[in-house]
Amino acid sequence: MESDEISLSFEERKKLAEIRYATLIADKNISYDTANVILQFFQDIGQDPNVLKKMTMVKQNIVS
Repeated sequence: MESDEISLSFEERKKLAEIRYATLIADKNISYDTANVILQFFQDIGQDPNVLKKMTMVKQNIVS
């Protein structure tokens, strides 16, 4: 979290997250339905924020 975000209220941080998420969805041209599924997925995982913090994504080369 950036230092200037720490001083924001919960509602301000929530609004900032919503704007950032909407920007990402628009930039990547993700459909509303898919964006909603992704949001619900992360809200479920977010019950344990340590899981989100430790998640990684590694590209795997699959050889057949």
